[in-house]
Amino acid sequence: MNKKVLAAVMAFVMIFALAACGNSANDTYDYDLAEYIKVGSYTGLDVSYNEVAVTQEDIDAALASALKAAATAEKITTGTVAEGDAIIIDYKGTIDGEAFEGGTAAGQGLVVGSGSMIPGFEDQIVGKEIGSTFTIDVTFPEDYSAEELRSAKAQFEITVQSKQGELVTPEFNEEFIKNNSDFETAEEYMADLEKSVYQQKEDAELANVQNTIWTKIVDASEVISYPETELQKRIDQNKEYYQSYADQYGLEFAEFLQTYVGMTEEEFADYAKQQAEVICKQEMILYTIARNEKIEISSKEYDEGLLNMLKDEGFNSLDEFEKAYGKSFEEYAGKDNIMTTLLLDKVMDWLIKENVANMPE
Repeated sequence: MNKKVLAAVMAFVMIFALAACGNSANDTYDYDLAEYIKVGSYTGLDVSYNEVAVTQEDIDAALASALKAAATAEKITTGTVAEGDAIIIDYKGTIDGEAFEGGTAAGQGLVVGSGSMIPGFEDQIVGKEIGSTFTIDVTFPEDYSAEELRSAKAQFEITVQSKQGELVTPEFNEEFIKNNSDFETAEEYMADLEKSVYQQKEDAELANVQNTIWTKIVDASEVISYPETELQKRIDQNKEYYQSYADQYGLEFAEFLQTYVGMTEEEFADYAKQQAEVICKQEMILYTIARNEKIEISSKEYDEGLLNMLKDEGFNSLDEFEKAYGKSFEEYAGKDNIMTTLLLDKVMDWLIKENVANMPE
């Protein structure tokens, strides 16, 4: 479910990324939108770009963050296990002497007392010697997710390998640079760090400019009515998104909503409709501007954009993605969604040129 799109940060993109239809891009709002929306002014908005500068404080903070991220926990191999300890264990579970699926693990991390294991499992580890092997008896809950294990009595042979001590933050020296970068000297590392900080601040300011422009346009635009087909499509996609999680948890939709979303089905229906209206309004604004200004995505731009999206996901080719997911990227993300995302990116470039006089090249 985790779909990254282009780096445009408008709420529209965040919401639109949830959608996953596979319709032809030519079907997207392929009709006169004038009877559905009155788009507000989208030029002469007088938005400013704040020049980016990197301070020593920024660099110091980035270095501290890098050092903290490289911190490792002290490995403790003596003593006993106490409530709240983060430990590493091996375990093998059996029922009537037979191993069962999912009952065996090696090098498993566990915070004792977190309740992540079945009742009675963690309690019986407290007080045990680190390095020791022992056997415990437990009973699976009556409502356990795996039906075949409900109320079953099981034994687990457990070995406590170690527990985690305090995090140790490394010093900034040659060893740190060697272990955490491709550089050899502190000068090279710091130069790259400063470059990264600048890029992050530049990206953040670009996002701010994009958000400001888009918010002004959306606020100035008025929906006359919502096109029924597109509105229902977005409602259905929203439900499908949450339904997929309900399926993963093995829950009925109503139970999932109540447990994990805190909504009834009626409340969710209202929420899904509101979200669909937000999406439809912004889609109609986007397509109206694109048509007014004759902004289109060529076949070449589409292919290049598709590959860029794949690279953002960590894939080098369409075949590589299809092997990993069992379907093409277009099937996975939806051609409509890909085309609209690329169009949004191109329209936003045009809007920036029209509205930001001091935007750097």
